[in-house]
Parts: sequence; structure tokens; C-alpha cells
Amino acid sequence: LIVDADGNELTVIDSASPLYAAGGSLAGAVVVWHDVSERERLLAQLDAEQARLRAILEHAPEAVVVTDAQSRIILTNPVADEIFARPVPLGEDYRNLARMHFCYPDGTPYDSRNLPLTSSALDGESHANVQLAIEWPDGQLRDLLMSSAPILDRKGNVGGAVAVIQDITQRKRADEQMRRHAAQAEVLNNLSQAFAEVGMDYRALLETVARQLAGSIGDACLIR
Repeated sequence: LIVDADGNELTVIDSASPLYAAGGSLAGAVVVWHDVSERERLLAQLDAEQARLRAILEHAPEAVVVTDAQSRIILTNPVADEIFARPVPLGEDYRNLARMHFCYPDGTPYDSRNLPLTSSALDGESHANVQLAIEWPDGQLRDLLMSSAPILDRKGNVGGAVAVIQDITQRKRADEQMRRHAAQAEVLNNLSQAFAEVGMDYRALLETVARQLAGSIGDACLIR
């Protein structure tokens, strides 16, 4: 480091070579100074940005997956390892994602080429909140929500893609349980009102039960 006339610190690289006279005696030296202050500033800024990125990836509550332009996975975070429950095929062809056992919510296997992450990297398309699933090694099916977007350079060329993945298995189960409880509550409420209207008329009571059940949970109901 050196300080210029204005008091600014500069980072310089010093190169020196000796000068020899005709008889071979040392006559002086040639010294070249390179001001690399801007380069060092940019490198320090890059280091800081990379540190922030590492911190975000390591502490993000969702899985984060980054690919290159050929849709080869080049970066994941710890949550991704937990969600996938198996080693991620880093640096491999996207077709090898079949080993991850992605599937549609009904269990139908996903073609790796149609995955949102692959589509973003190869086609430059963005996808938001796509529901899919993954089959764990123990056979358990986990529900996922994936959003992906292409990574563009300054010229707008696709250089890869990034995906954020959430495990929504517990949330879906809770939602389904709430829907069942709501449907049951609706049936009970309708039956209670109907019972109050028909009183103890046995035939009217059965007709009301059949009508309310058919209207709430099916297309038809027969009581025998």
C-alpha cells in the first residue's frame, strides 16, 4: 500500500529489474509500478457478495438449487439435501435427475426435461408454485412446491437457472384435514336444522338424512 498526494491509499504491484553497464557492473534499476486499487476493490466486493450468498443459501428455510446453462446442478443448500433425502447429482446431465424420483402429485413419474428447473435453464422460462412430489428411498411420497427462473447475463442470455423448493407435505395434510372437518361440520349443521324441522316423523327424518348426505358428500344416497 502507498498513499498518494491526496492522502488516498493505493494498492500497487512493484516490479524491478537491474540495469548493467557494458562491463557488467550494476548501473541502476528499472522499476514499474502497477496501480491495482480498482481490481482489489472489485475483488473485495466480490468476496463480500459471495459471503452473503453463502449465508443466504445455508440459512434459507427452503431448498435452493442452481444449475448451469445445460441444466446441470452446480449448487445446492443443506435444506435441498433434506428434501431430496438422497445425494444430489452435481454436475451431471439433467437426465440423471430421474434418480431423484420426482413425480406428479398423483405419483406419475416426472420426465426430467419437463421439470420447472430444467425448463428454466434450457428454455428460459419462469415457473411459479408448481406442485409436484418426490418419492423418498423409504417409499414415502412428499409433496413439493417448486418455483424456478432463468439466470440471465448482462446481454440477456440464459446462463443457468435457480429453483426454490418447499416441502408442503404437512401443510397439505393439515389443509385436507381442515376441509374434511369443515365438510363434516356442514353436514351436521344441515342435519341438525333438518331434524328440528321434521321432528320425529321417521320417514321424513330418513328422507332428510339421505338428501343432506347426497347433497354434501355424494351424488346419491340410499338408506335401507
